[in-house]
Amino acid sequence: MGESGSVWGRGVRVFIGEYEHSLDGKNRLNVPAKFREIVDANRESKTLYVTRGLDTCLFLYTKTQWEAVARSLKDMSFTGAAARQFKRIFFANAREVELDEQGRILIPESLKADARITRSVTVVGVDDRIEIWDRELWKAMKSAPEGEYEELAEKLFGKEGDSNG
Repeated sequence: MGESGSVWGRGVRVFIGEYEHSLDGKNRLNVPAKFREIVDANRESKTLYVTRGLDTCLFLYTKTQWEAVARSLKDMSFTGAAARQFKRIFFANAREVELDEQGRILIPESLKADARITRSVTVVGVDDRIEIWDRELWKAMKSAPEGEYEELAEKLFGKEGDSNG
């Protein structure tokens, strides 16, 4: 589908693009080659972390990014009920997975069920993480009503005038 690696900031390559794949009979996912290249280029270990994501997908992190997310969650107060509950779900569902020699990872059955993943998946690069979606759920999410993308941009970045630049 598209190029997945870009160089941003201090030479760190980020995950971009979307790729259609299928799980094999043993729930193994072949991580797109472009994403494996980024893991190698960033000198990451072959250990990745998969957990329940948001919007009915799975999040897949490199070791470095997993540690950064864990640090940011550690800074959340344990006295807040929402923070406690989120951390419970996020960490309880997390699994350490290894990239095998063929570039595959095992998707645990419980996470596959949480994300309603069947056999066909779309693997999406989202900056510092990879998202794994059931292909039909991804298509439904991606086909949001026309104008929603623009509305989101406006909410996130504000109305700084109506220039086209």
